[in-house]
Amino acid sequence: MKVLLSFLLFTLLPSESYAKRVTTIRLKNDRVRIIGISHRGAVLNFPTRPTKVVLGNQGAFAIEYINNDLVVSPLRSNSRAHVFVYLEGRRFNLDLYTSIKGHTLIQIRDSFDSQIEVPYVK
Repeated sequence: MKVLLSFLLFTLLPSESYAKRVTTIRLKNDRVRIIGISHRGAVLNFPTRPTKVVLGNQGAFAIEYINNDLVVSPLRSNSRAHVFVYLEGRRFNLDLYTSIKGHTLIQIRDSFDSQIEVPYVK
């Protein structure tokens, strides 16, 4: 009976309920990107370790550095703030807000990187 119940739950529930995918966002230096953050927090992954992070509204989010990641945790259910992330001569401009359907894992990449051809090496 337990096996049948487990099978039914597994097949009837959508696959998104088991795992969330990583969202990749490509940014330009002169644009602000609006990003919904999960109400439980999110990890923003950058190609290199951020050298400086400026949070516009200090009471909106708690931010912690872990290597190339910024762990962002909302301090209120309706948090919203501009975040400026500096790394290797680049600046990423983010407008973060808390959302129940917000992202939890976000890779942030420079849109310039997709224009660079990487030579194939044997």
